[in-house]
Amino acid sequence: ANPALCDSGFGISSVHRSKSKADKEAVFALERSELLGSVEECSKAARWLATRPRIESFNLKNPAYRLKHDMERETGEYVTEGAFLVAAIHLGFKLKVVPSRGTASAFLNISNKGLR
Repeated sequence: ANPALCDSGFGISSVHRSKSKADKEAVFALERSELLGSVEECSKAARWLATRPRIESFNLKNPAYRLKHDMERETGEYVTEGAFLVAAIHLGFKLKVVPSRGTASAFLNISNKGLR
């Protein structure tokens, strides 16, 4: 488990940037608990990810957020970024987290073949 992972990904959404520290912590706690209830979304993402070839290095051209949207376009199913990342971790994908403006972008060792 990753202590920074919640329903919206790594850290809370940047829309909460101007909130107080206490409010940010409350939002994170809520999003963390929502992620715990995302079993169906994780399963949807896992089914899609299981069909994707892996590569040795990280795919830095397509962050997990973009891959999540590719999955949604292909399947017509919505999942949160957090559920998508949990599915990737569960399936054994390697994960690289890069901090970005108060949140973070995640990259997987997934091939571009068959994307978009």
